[in-house]
Amino acid sequence: MSRVLPIRQRLILLMLTLWGILQEGFGQVLRQLIRRTKFDDSGSSLYAYLVIDNQQLYVIVDTGSAELTAIWKDWYDQVPFTIGCSNLQVGCYACPLGCDSSQTSIFRYGLKEVDVFPWHGTLQLGHNFVGSVDFALIKDQRPPPPSRPAGNILGLAPNSHGQYPSVMAQLHRQSKVSSLTFAIHLGRPPAGSFESNGELLLGGGDEALYVKPLRFVGDGAFLHAINHDLLIDTGTNFLIAPRQYRDFLVKEIEFQASRRARTAVRIVWNPNFKEYVFDCAYAVHLPTITFTLGSGDVPLTIHPAAYSNEITNTCWIAITPSCDNSWILPDKTLFGNYLEFQPQNARVGIAKLK
Repeated sequence: MSRVLPIRQRLILLMLTLWGILQEGFGQVLRQLIRRTKFDDSGSSLYAYLVIDNQQLYVIVDTGSAELTAIWKDWYDQVPFTIGCSNLQVGCYACPLGCDSSQTSIFRYGLKEVDVFPWHGTLQLGHNFVGSVDFALIKDQRPPPPSRPAGNILGLAPNSHGQYPSVMAQLHRQSKVSSLTFAIHLGRPPAGSFESNGELLLGGGDEALYVKPLRFVGDGAFLHAINHDLLIDTGTNFLIAPRQYRDFLVKEIEFQASRRARTAVRIVWNPNFKEYVFDCAYAVHLPTITFTLGSGDVPLTIHPAAYSNEITNTCWIAITPSCDNSWILPDKTLFGNYLEFQPQNARVGIAKLK
């Protein structure tokens, strides 16, 4: 039985299916509308729409993980204090003829870990019929929902081995796409918003989308002059930086915002909120930040919405200190940018979106 979708979700679904119809003729590059938005009680994330065995799912597009993972209905419906799959906007998967959940693997996603088992089904991306794919079903989570929301995840990191090969590896193996390359872009959000539409391209890129040239950085982007590797992880919501650079960035943002506003903009630490907060009236004056990657010739400019947040009239700088001196750029890095991942060449192409 198909699920009855809320009006807002039906509208998003309509956009996704129309896009799929328009793009059916593109052959070896599968194109899928994506949207950074909010579902259920989780924060905003980058979502795509797909169908497995005629069951509709919204999946987080995650360049930091490799597996396609779905919420198992039999498990989620039994989790105490949750709304159940019938009310879960992102959807759950039910095995048409029952599941064998005896095998167990553990995946870790940020602050939670999940127990999964291998399964297979027939996949559609929008109206692009893909065919049979292997994926993982979640049968437990620590900490459990609702303390940490459960989610469906479309992992795009390269992985072609074991029980859970990436969707890209499976598409390539089945000759559904001619290349392991994939590209992602998001438009700039409207003022005061953290939501935006974009596109996921599987099997190649599209030079008509970006301002040339497309500049490349090697395996693991490298921050010039800082001497640190950088990961672009679309499954993450916050910019993560070593503590000393986080504090430097906050001070520089404060200085540049004050110059743009022509008055003192104060960004101060709130010990109760445990974040650097500022008056939301000055959000329009926050500057862009440009990271120089590779040997110093690949700029990546991020929109103020990529490093700030607002909830109920509280604004803060969404830069989290890392525990291991790592740099991680979140999904919001895509605002106004085109990124083309070429795992077969161990590089990422970066350009401004037209």
